[in-house]
Amino acid sequence: MEKFKILVGIVPVFRNKALIVQRSAEAKYLPNQWTFVCGHVEYGETLKDAVKRELKEEVNLTCDISRIIGTNEWFWHEKNIHHIQINYLVELHSQTVKIEKSLQDFQWVNLQHDICSIDLLDNFNNEMLTQALPFIKFV
Repeated sequence: MEKFKILVGIVPVFRNKALIVQRSAEAKYLPNQWTFVCGHVEYGETLKDAVKRELKEEVNLTCDISRIIGTNEWFWHEKNIHHIQINYLVELHSQTVKIEKSLQDFQWVNLQHDICSIDLLDNFNNEMLTQALPFIKFV
């Protein structure tokens, strides 16, 4: 039986810097991968509530949601799952990060230098960055 999973992808920004996180070495999906914060939408949860929950769970931060910046989708053929991800740009209230156990590290990336990609990120996550850049308000 085929399934659909809805996820939210989050490009968190604080004072011209984007937050990226590194998955733990023990992660079942993409171990050691650098990525933006993301996660599944739970049944009965709005997309915006999922953004706020995932950000709080993964890095202990709160935010104002700026806008939807785009979508991604992919297929996990071995499990017959079609993933649909809605990506958001968010403005963080602070930069005091506390990562959860499923992550091993985080990094702030300065976005003010005509950046079009982040070397640590794969093409999927750099596409999210490309979606966000036109909407980031530099201070």
